[in-house]
Amino acid sequence: MKSKSLRANLFYQLIYQGLVLFYPLLTTPLISRAFGSETLGIYSYTYSIAYYFSLAAILGLGNYGSRMVAIYRDDKQKLRNIFWRLYSIQLLCSILTGIAYILYVAAFEKTYYEAAMLQGIMIVASMLDITWFLSGLEEFRSMVLRNAFIKISSLILIFRLVREKNDLYTYIIIMAGTLALGQLSMWPTVITIIGKPFFSWGGVKKHFFPVLRLFLPVVATNAYTVIDKTFLGVFRTMQEVGYYENSDKLVRMPTGLVVAACAVLLPRASYFISHGDKEKNDEYVVNTLSITLLIIVPVAIGLASIAPQIVPWYLGNDFLPCIDYIKFLCPIIVAMSVSTILRMQYFVPNGLDREYTISTIIGAVTNLMINAALVTRFGIYGVIIGSVLSEIISMVYLLQKASRQLKFIRVVGTGVYSALACIPMVYVVHYIGERLGARITTNILQMLLGAAVYGGMLLIGYGLSVCSKKDMRK
Repeated sequence: MKSKSLRANLFYQLIYQGLVLFYPLLTTPLISRAFGSETLGIYSYTYSIAYYFSLAAILGLGNYGSRMVAIYRDDKQKLRNIFWRLYSIQLLCSILTGIAYILYVAAFEKTYYEAAMLQGIMIVASMLDITWFLSGLEEFRSMVLRNAFIKISSLILIFRLVREKNDLYTYIIIMAGTLALGQLSMWPTVITIIGKPFFSWGGVKKHFFPVLRLFLPVVATNAYTVIDKTFLGVFRTMQEVGYYENSDKLVRMPTGLVVAACAVLLPRASYFISHGDKEKNDEYVVNTLSITLLIIVPVAIGLASIAPQIVPWYLGNDFLPCIDYIKFLCPIIVAMSVSTILRMQYFVPNGLDREYTISTIIGAVTNLMINAALVTRFGIYGVIIGSVLSEIISMVYLLQKASRQLKFIRVVGTGVYSALACIPMVYVVHYIGERLGARITTNILQMLLGAAVYGGMLLIGYGLSVCSKKDMRK
């Protein structure tokens, strides 16, 4: 496959992830004001429970399926066989998971029964989810265009139908229902590629255990995003869940672009490695990490700096406590970005499932233990400590394991260089915020001037390094 295809796929993914990024940017202020912190907390808590079950429905097929499809994509018959064998596993797990979820809600979710039952639509979405197949084929165009249409449709529905706390059930149906429709819309494209469906149980055992092994890191990785809300919902209040929901959402938005790049590069990495071009993939990993740090470090520091000005006008006065929560959560942006690149570009394509699994389990267990120890006493701050430390510990483990093959000297230097370049940027951003107050124009000016100062510092540093090299040659 030509490099032009890689650029095109990255373009489509960036468009979609841009939509994914702007989607919560547009809906969060509306939902925050319509629901308030408590009702938003109910949505977030019931969603977190249903999300665990939806993960069980698809197991580890997201990564394993994409990798296998990338390997066999040049042989149509083998591709057809591998798809239906893997989807047979997915269908069976989805049915069993759906039954288990209904029993759970009936037995344990008396207070929020209706909301919890509606969230179960997510399990149907998981049953229909075949993005792993299209990702393995690097068929991002049709996937992105269909999902973009679904996202825009749901956005319109939210703006028209969600106005007050009583619209909670409507909001759940829109969010979960459009997700299921988006997955369903992928099927016509897949059927044209692999032909009529048949469910094959032969060879399922061969793939089931590798899929199950990857399920553990999938659960552990995704547990970072929802386990905190579950703990707050069980041991604290729905209001605190609402505060954490919005703080966490704002902090995790920037990582969408990193996920987009990794979604494109995972099948390409698997293809390179399966064809013996491992060194080229190693080069991709190092380059991606270096470029990402130049972007993501100022984003993390910048978001922490503008939090006092963005929360009042964006989330509303009901969410003012989120200012401090956002500041403490921002290190997650860097840790998550580095970990995602290493997992999706190095560990998964190389078949290093054991190391991948251990890293995520270490992080998840750390998060679980710290949450359990601190949430009742410190509330959201206890959860934040658990989230930040677990992401950092997981990242350090991955870096240590990957350092046996990859050279991170340039990556570390880039990270330090980027952090130093942010120092004058922070001063400028704080000065503007104190002078102009909390409003959208303030944030726009902060971001524009902050980016200009940061870019200027990078250019100065680059110029000095070039001069230094010239002097050394003399």
